[in-house]
Amino acid sequence: MEPDNGNFRFEFVANRTDAYYTFLLDGGGNDKVISRFVLNQSSLQRYVWLQQQQAWSLYWSLPRDQCDRYAQCGAYGVCDATASPICGCAAGFTPASPREWALRDGSAGCARTTPLNCTRDGFLPLRGVKLPDATNATADASVSLDQCRQRCLANCSCLAYSASSIKGGESGCIVWTSPLMDIRQFQSGGQNLFIRLAASDLRMNPSSTFLSSPF
Repeated sequence: MEPDNGNFRFEFVANRTDAYYTFLLDGGGNDKVISRFVLNQSSLQRYVWLQQQQAWSLYWSLPRDQCDRYAQCGAYGVCDATASPICGCAAGFTPASPREWALRDGSAGCARTTPLNCTRDGFLPLRGVKLPDATNATADASVSLDQCRQRCLANCSCLAYSASSIKGGESGCIVWTSPLMDIRQFQSGGQNLFIRLAASDLRMNPSSTFLSSPF
């Protein structure tokens, strides 16, 4: 949403203790806006009241496309709304359920081509993506990205890492120890995600950042 569009003022706050989104209705007097917010199992919608028409009008809604749906392409799947089909697997992964994948159901996600070895693993970047669900991830803003890499490499349970801040360059650290869920590819913007792969998969994909696996 635009930060100030004349009707609503939006603000996203993220600091060491909080992360939250707020909105305020703008205007006053004759310019007063009446709005209602609708949340259900499948969508998020905001309506505004049009006095002249005496009716509610849809102001905006989510999801905007298929990739807005949570875990559309399953674990280790990458959703790209501009591609057809929209689901692909990150380099080093293949469809976990080829039959469902062929029918364009990517919800089962992707499986590793080669199991991790822990002592001989490395990382391959996915560039320009929405980072995975961070519900069970761990963040530390006090370390550098290189320190983050070393920390993840030393932990056999660590599956991926990324910078926790991209303001003025990449810094800080987020590490994931559970399967990577809800990754989305952007055409511009996004962040870099470094996924742990076995050494043999790194040799097969020395510079690849994304491997499309069609349905």
